[in-house]
Amino acid sequence: IWRIGDVVNFVMVLLFGTGFLFQLPVIVYYLSKVGLLTPRGLRKYRRHAVVGLLVVAAIVTPPDPMSQVFIFFPLLLLYEVGIVSSGRVERKRKEKEAERVRREESEREIRLAQVRAEVAAEKQATEDRTEAMPNESIENEDETEEEEEDDGPGIDLTPPEGRIPR
Repeated sequence: IWRIGDVVNFVMVLLFGTGFLFQLPVIVYYLSKVGLLTPRGLRKYRRHAVVGLLVVAAIVTPPDPMSQVFIFFPLLLLYEVGIVSSGRVERKRKEKEAERVRREESEREIRLAQVRAEVAAEKQATEDRTEAMPNESIENEDETEEEEEDDGPGIDLTPPEGRIPR
């Protein structure tokens, strides 16, 4: 004889258990988003997941093999959906990473172009100053050489014969 409490208890356990288990793709999605699961890992441990799903289906359902099978196959299908959703998360993560790398490379190229422009501007300014005062710079160099010779004995910085520094 069935009592109403037993029937309600059975229905509640079955509904809440299967309802929770059917959230598998959502759980897999968020664990993939965090980085704990990958599609490769889910495919690698598919056999273990099948055994685990059979055990969970046996716990949630009554001791009837048909009800266990009726819960197991949708769970297996949801596991495969979880693999697909994990693959999408992985693909989006790789696309974002590739976009970030492209953005960094373009920023690096822009900075490099700015530095090259600054160096070219400095070089041009130096050349302009040199062209404006060529005689003064030569006279200044002669004076500094004479001053160095007047200082007395010092270190000989001339390179040895046959070797020219680059």
